[in-house]
Amino acid sequence: DGNDAKTDLVLYQQATKALKDKMFVLKAHSFDNRSDDIYDVDRNYSVSPNGSYVLLNGNDFLMSVHLGEINRYSSGLRGSVSDLKMKEDKKGNIVISMLLKQGHYLGVSRSRIKLSLQKGTNKCVLTCFPIARAGRTIEVSGELFPLKHLIK
Repeated sequence: DGNDAKTDLVLYQQATKALKDKMFVLKAHSFDNRSDDIYDVDRNYSVSPNGSYVLLNGNDFLMSVHLGEINRYSSGLRGSVSDLKMKEDKKGNIVISMLLKQGHYLGVSRSRIKLSLQKGTNKCVLTCFPIARAGRTIEVSGELFPLKHLIK
């Protein structure tokens, strides 16, 4: 397991640098799409390994989630981020918050994004909260890599 710990440390260091550079891809493993309605059932899905990711390239943000054969559901967010803040929590996890601005045919919408990178690994959770409460909270879990990992 020494090799696993070394690998995890390298992946963590690469993920931390990718966050600081604002050039990362989160390869998604699960997706949770829920509303604040108490009658709505939270649903957590495993996602299709092909095409399910979150990408940040500078200020350009893209989320693409595909649930595969379950119901062929697909979710996507695209926009630009600002107000990026990075800190370390009490457990040593790296936490990033940022504002996502999306332009679409109805105008502009904004969401607050929180990303938490687990200390010592490249495992992370990204949560997107709609600011105007007109929308659903989206949570994506997976592994974070430098953007160049996707381009290879």
